Amino acid sequence: MQIGRYSIHRQLDEGGMAKVYQASGPDGSLVAVKTMLGPPSTDPRERWECVERFQQEARAVRLLTHPNIVDLVDFGIEGDTFFIALEFLDGQNLRELLRAARPLAPQRAVEIIAPVCHA
Repeated sequence: MQIGRYSIHRQLDEGGMAKVYQASGPDGSLVAVKTMLGPPSTDPRERWECVERFQQEARAVRLLTHPNIVDLVDFGIEGDTFFIALEFLDGQNLRELLRAARPLAPQRAVEIIAPVCHA
């Protein structure tokens, strides 16, 4: 499967508004490609609102530069698919970490959230 210039390897996650895939770019680098899922309604106004939120997210990520925030690689539209390509970081995601460490010790929670706050 191809989205824009990116060859999709596998799906990483899916939420209510987007799917995220691991992909490789034209230069072979790994990226995370986030695609917008359309609203459940066919109302054009709701679709426009979803597209606007997705574009705002891309603009916000592009403006943020910090070692604790992934870099925006690309943003575009492929057919009806809006996508954001982000720096890919391999490893355990927060959901997996929280599920594996129940209950989460307060000190570990601070270690996790402090870098987020610095960002």
